[in-house]
Amino acid sequence: MTTEHTSAIKRNEPAKNPAEDLMSDAIEAEHTRQQAMQLTQEQHRARGVDWVRPTDLMARHSATVAGRGFDFNANLARQTRTGIANASTKITQRVKQLPPLSAFGGRSSSREPVTRGAVGKS
Repeated sequence: MTTEHTSAIKRNEPAKNPAEDLMSDAIEAEHTRQQAMQLTQEQHRARGVDWVRPTDLMARHSATVAGRGFDFNANLARQTRTGIANASTKITQRVKQLPPLSAFGGRSSSREPVTRGAVGKS
């Protein structure tokens, strides 16, 4: 015996047949489905034919394409700016970590100015 059946016996109620419950649910589901189909059919009825000039038709749809192009270009510009800013920040940090040039033993940082020799001076 199921718990529903035993609880119905305890309450002195007539026991319901589980098959009857399923039948009523199936009938209710079918009724709901039919109502939903009627609503969708009413909503999707055609209005008829709209006559539009070809130039107007192109103008209707070209605006959305142009908007997508603007968004695309703006996004590329934004990514480029952030990429350059991030790269310059990383380069600056890397340069700060490098040792000074004098640590490599090359020429000293102070050079003597270039002078002209004494030849030809009188």
